[in-house]
Amino acid sequence: IFQSYDVNTSASVANATDKISDGNTNMQLEYNSTQEYYTVATSLFPITTGSSYTLTVTTPEGESANAKTTVPGIAPAGMNITYTYVTEDSNSFQYQRRFTFDIDWNDFSGQTDLYRVVDIRLVKNSSLPTDTLQLKNGSLVTNDQGNDGGLIKVKMVSYDYVFNGSDTTVAFDFYLMRCSPEYYRYHESLGNYS
Repeated sequence: IFQSYDVNTSASVANATDKISDGNTNMQLEYNSTQEYYTVATSLFPITTGSSYTLTVTTPEGESANAKTTVPGIAPAGMNITYTYVTEDSNSFQYQRRFTFDIDWNDFSGQTDLYRVVDIRLVKNSSLPTDTLQLKNGSLVTNDQGNDGGLIKVKMVSYDYVFNGSDTTVAFDFYLMRCSPEYYRYHESLGNYS
């Protein structure tokens, strides 16, 4: 009555029909077997700020899904970042530094804006002396609710772990993105589970 079986839920579907549309032009995406994703060159199908796009996927078995989104405008320029850090002992690592970043930017006025801030830590490792590793340290989503056109302020905490002197943080890079409502809700839900 009972059996077990393995299903790879993250396996890509290499033989699906994927189409993208802006309401005027439809383009079929091509499958990249090396990267295991579908793509179309932006020279053939440009993605532009403020435009809406629909993606439709159909499998050979007749299963289908579609999604629609509008590409948000550019993020505000001039993000300000200040930080403090504390060096702490750690049981697992030789030591760790806890960085607290205070980040702010001026919001655009007259519209609802949704934002995502991403923190990437650049690390050099003594085992890989010529390489710099990029490690996503954290991200958060926020919006301008109750502060339209005002100064948006967020706080992020990141850790720099050192084990036997092997890793050295070279820099922290921060990226500010304006988000579509769908993208915002997706990352907000991920934050609720981490």
